[in-house]
Parts: sequence; structure tokens; C-alpha cells
Amino acid sequence: MLTWKAGRRNEPWTVAVVYVAGALSDDLIMKTAEWSESRGVHIVVVDPGVCAGELHLRAAVEHAVRAFSEGRNISKYLEIEVQLYIIGKREIHRVLRICRPKNDKAVIIAVTRLGSEQLSRTLREYLGEFKLKELEPPWSNTQHALKVAKNLGISDREIKTVDEEIPSAVDKLVAARCVKLALST
Repeated sequence: MLTWKAGRRNEPWTVAVVYVAGALSDDLIMKTAEWSESRGVHIVVVDPGVCAGELHLRAAVEHAVRAFSEGRNISKYLEIEVQLYIIGKREIHRVLRICRPKNDKAVIIAVTRLGSEQLSRTLREYLGEFKLKELEPPWSNTQHALKVAKNLGISDREIKTVDEEIPSAVDKLVAARCVKLALST
């Protein structure tokens, strides 16, 4: 589980990210919304095929939280805002289509004003209740990075402009799209 602080010093948020396997369905998404709302946590369930790595996810969440804090948010829901920054576009209909988990794996992003220990406990409770198993994230896998690049419209030519291994290059390129979206709002 990856955790960090996001947002402004006077409005700190705690973020946790975990890569999971389990029975992922539309019903799970609906139950997640109810479950998380009752606990004061925003939980985003996304397809791993749109998550390039730690830098990408940190940039997406940071800019989504900041947009909310500054009143520049595109969506009225933080969960959707995070997904908009993940794909780097202002297209809510595309977010709903591309970010939905396609098989039995997902990336779970939890954002809250609770402390990190409480968020970790809450997220572990969520994983247990919905029978989701934590896995090692695929961020350093070249095939995964190429799939993310394809899903998010990053060309081989763009990847080659970054003088790094493919997973790191894709992570940086997608994180840059988060920044670009933030600057355009």
C-alpha cells in the first residue's frame, strides 16, 4: 500500500493506493460509493490499464485535491475529478468508460482528511469486506506501461523522446498530462 499526504498544508489530505484482484463489478462500484461515504473516505476504483505508476497517481490526486480546494474542479465529485486527472482530459463520459475496471484487477485510490493510520485501517477493512486481495503493482512492467500508453493515447514516438526505460517514460509523460490539465483549468 502506497500512502502520502496531498493538498495544502492548511487543508491536508491523506491518500492511499493499492493494486488489487477480486470480483469487480458495477455492483461493487455502487456499494463502494455507499460504504466510503459512510466512513468519510473518497474511494476511486479504476482499471490498472490507465495507471502508469506512482508519479502519475500522485500527480493526478494532488491536482484533483488542489482543484477542489481552489474551486477549479471540473466535476462536483472528487472521485470523478481524480479520474479526470488520471486520463488527463476533461471528458467525463470518457472517464466513465475508460476508467471502469475491465477484468478482475483494479487500482483502489482512497482520499480522506483522516490520518494515515486511520486511512490504512479503513482501506484494509474495505479490502476485507469486499474480498479484494492486495497485489504487487505492475508499474515497472514494460508491457503494462505500453498498454497504459495505448489506452491514454501516448505514441511510441513520444515515449522515445524521454531518455529512460519505458515504464518510467510513460509514468512521466502521463504525469505531465495531469499538470497540463491543471494548468488549463
